[in-house]
Amino acid sequence: MVLSVSGKVEEDFRRTYPEIDFRFERLPNPVDTEHFHDRDREVCRAALRAQYGFLARDRVALFAAHHFGPKGLHCALSALALDGDWRLVVAGRDETKPFQRFAARLGVLDRVRFAGPVGDLRAFHAAADAFVLPTYYDACSLGVLESLACGTPPITTRLNGASELLVHGRNGFVLDRPDDPARLAQALGEAASRPGIREACRQAASELSWERHVERLEKILFQVTGSKLGCA
Repeated sequence: MVLSVSGKVEEDFRRTYPEIDFRFERLPNPVDTEHFHDRDREVCRAALRAQYGFLARDRVALFAAHHFGPKGLHCALSALALDGDWRLVVAGRDETKPFQRFAARLGVLDRVRFAGPVGDLRAFHAAADAFVLPTYYDACSLGVLESLACGTPPITTRLNGASELLVHGRNGFVLDRPDDPARLAQALGEAASRPGIREACRQAASELSWERHVERLEKILFQVTGSKLGCA
């Protein structure tokens, strides 16, 4: 038996090792729902906007990742150029100058803030109106799970295993491709106006808590142990 965090990982294993008949049990990554929350959302919103010089009414999206290119920052910046209502905070470790130049060519640099590495993103997630990660590959992005727990709708791609946990338009948005800024811009607009989406995000995250994760893992381990004992 092989534990996998997503169907995406299972596809990769089968493609890489076609001669092996894998038996998978899927167990998505958990998220600390005690730590990641939005109970102080208004405080976080005001603090983030004040820190980065945005207006209180501004819509702010969060992009958080290391290695900005493979995670789709070019697409996120291009989407910003298509929707003038949004601002973007970029958190993570990477060389920023190429992306600053790209944002300047698009005319959106004044709406982008590079926060650098952030040890605890909880307040950023709680303050944002959307989390964007148009990634080219992720097994099961923890950032998506953290945004769900904070009631912030995530926008990611089918190349992210965490997309399997989203119901498009209900608790997030799933893009077919990581290089489609028009679709990303459309998803941003919907994220800001879809009624009940924040509650749906939190509900989805409740099924991914550490408690639920341990329950599922324990059940799998008992199944494995039982099957082995039965064959003895």
